[in-house]
Formats: sequence, structure tokens, C-alpha cells
Amino acid sequence: MDNWNFPKYEGLTVFLNELSTSISAFRATYFDTIRESITGALTAISDRFAELSKSLSEWSRPYRAIEKLGENQYVYWDYLDDEMIDTLLQSNNINKTMREINSKKDYAGIRVIASKCSKSPRMAPYQTMLKQAMSSFENGGNELALLGFLSIIDGLLSDVSNNLTSTSIYGRANPILEKLENSEAVENSEYAELALLMTFRDTMESLGAKSDFSKKEPKNLNRHWIMHGRSRRRKTKLDCVKMIRFIYGIILIDEFSRKEAELHN
Repeated sequence: MDNWNFPKYEGLTVFLNELSTSISAFRATYFDTIRESITGALTAISDRFAELSKSLSEWSRPYRAIEKLGENQYVYWDYLDDEMIDTLLQSNNINKTMREINSKKDYAGIRVIASKCSKSPRMAPYQTMLKQAMSSFENGGNELALLGFLSIIDGLLSDVSNNLTSTSIYGRANPILEKLENSEAVENSEYAELALLMTFRDTMESLGAKSDFSKKEPKNLNRHWIMHGRSRRRKTKLDCVKMIRFIYGIILIDEFSRKEAELHN
């Protein structure tokens, strides 16, 4: 043991630390690139919907309700009935409102969504991570569950990024927006797609927003703060619900994009 050359080990430690830092920086940059390209692709759709809602009074209420969900990182893909719209518009605390809605049936709805996620072929590489993250969620381990969900989000976005940034998304959204513009009847499923695109875009933007660690931690979940171990805010079951819904949102938009591409090939 007296002949060991400790400086070599010290050098290896420095190298590994530098390598780890480089990998973290690369992943953050890659995530930012995906975020910027996806949100860029969806912004035109969201902006056009916003303009239509100003001129079409019957659409202004649902638009404002969807906007409140997106601002609070709650990806939504269902039709909003009048009761739900009223609930959202009258709420002074969307997080509290959605927590109450989810907890009414002891979060049974999010278990259904997680099950749907697990059945997607896209989730094949992440089955073990999803099971363990859901186990942590069920047992109150929200901190660990969030790390697992964010890891899945990173990998899943990498896998499907080409589909999410393709123009095929417009192939589904534009006809719906044209119906609104021409005051034609819009089916519930079509309206739900617009809600999905808007809330997904807003969640993606805030989740991946660049942050200055010397400043106050953002109110919304932020990938950089959490994955780099800088987050100090208490994580809740609703935080986990939001990330599970975001995962399913990725899967849904990927499926829509692939189906649209197949129709035009």
C-alpha cells in the first residue's frame, strides 16, 4: 500500500468530475434545444387560437380556462364542459382546485393514465423506471417519484423529438382553427386536441426554462432546479400528477403526429 500513487487517483477523480459536469451540461443543452423547437412549433397554433378567442366571444371562456391550466403545468386533453370552465375561471388557486379534483377519488384517475403510458410502445425502455416512480408516488415519496418522472421525460423527448417538431402537428390543428374562424361546429375531440397542444406547450416552456440558481426558485416545477439538486420547495402529489400527465401528453402528440404523417405518405 505504501507504493500506491495517490496523485493518479486524484487526477482520475478530477477527470470524472469534469466528465460528469460536461454530460450534465450537454443534457441540459439538448433538453433546451428540444424545448425551444417544440414550443416554437406549437406557438403559432396557440397564438392563433388566442386571437380567435378575442374575436369569438363563445371561445374566450374555454380559452382562458385552458390558459390557466397551462400556466400551472397541468396538461389537459379532455373537453371542458361548462361546469369545469366555471370551476377554473372562478378559482383563485388552480393548484388547490386540481388537487381537490384529483384527490376526490384518491388519485384513481392518474393511475389510469399511468397505465395507459405503460402500454405505449414508446415507453418500452422506461417500464422499470415508471414502475419504481409510481411506487414512490403511491408511498408518499414525491421527491424520488419526480426524479424518476423527469428522467423518463428526458429520454422520451429524445426518442420522439423529430415527430413533435414536425409540421404534421399543424395538419391536425389548422383545420380545427379554420372551423373556429368560420364559426363551424367543432367536435369535442377536436377541441380537446387544441387544449392538449396549448397546455403541453406552456408546461414544456416553464418546465425547461433556463434558471439562475442565485435567484429565487421558480414557483412552477423547473427541470434544472430539480435535476441539479438545487430545488428546496416541498414536492407534492399534485407535482407528480402534473409530470405523469406531461408524459402522457408527449405520447399523445407523438401518436397524433405519426398518424397525420401516415395519412400524407
